[in-house]
Amino acid sequence: MGGLNYDVVITAENSATAVIAAVPVASTTSTVVVSTSAAPISLAAAATADRTISGIASLNPVSSTEVAYVTAKQSFAAGPTVAIKYQGADVTTGAYTLSLPTVAPQLAPYSATLPLVFATQTTTTPGTGKYKLEASANGYTTLSILSVDISVANQTAVNFALIP
Repeated sequence: MGGLNYDVVITAENSATAVIAAVPVASTTSTVVVSTSAAPISLAAAATADRTISGIASLNPVSSTEVAYVTAKQSFAAGPTVAIKYQGADVTTGAYTLSLPTVAPQLAPYSATLPLVFATQTTTTPGTGKYKLEASANGYTTLSILSVDISVANQTAVNFALIP
């Protein structure tokens, strides 16, 4: 099996997201070191607390075996598009809530030399404090909302109705 590159996303409450781009993984059993106790990854503290995006992701027709997932994504001007956070909707109500940072994320290219050097990034789609939301479920058509803005306030009633 040939190696693949992965983007590693690191999140914590009230902190900027950190992304390590293009981490090479040689096989399913290999390990890649991205930090050590001597060279830790420290997430930048956010000046404001995380805000939320919430709503309903419903399946039509209703399914007894599938669940809807909602994913918040950001694209970097000089890097990858990554999923910052995702959550399965409540199986009965379809309700979901994502708590997300309002500050610009940080990006570091992978390097075997530690510590990794992170730089604050401009996100191109949709922008700092803004997220592209996708709702999906097996057997249903994926739906997207290009820009949900939490830079000023929480966003509620961000709803999806998934159909086959």
